[in-house]
Amino acid sequence: MAKRLIAKFGPVGPSDATTRVYHDDEWQEYVVILRCGNTLKPAADYHTDDRKDALATAQVMLQAPYYCEW
Repeated sequence: MAKRLIAKFGPVGPSDATTRVYHDDEWQEYVVILRCGNTLKPAADYHTDDRKDALATAQVMLQAPYYCEW
């Protein structure tokens, strides 16, 4: 499974939250991945086939600090 990095946002806030947007060539979808400091948050992964949606979601995730509290 080949994932290509499309964009990254952050770090933001005291948890150093960052998001990354990848394109998965095998599934032909975009995946948004949230990292809080050095911890991945797989429950927050977001999958979509729309690039603009993935980029917007990645930015919104950083504006919602409760994502890093899970």
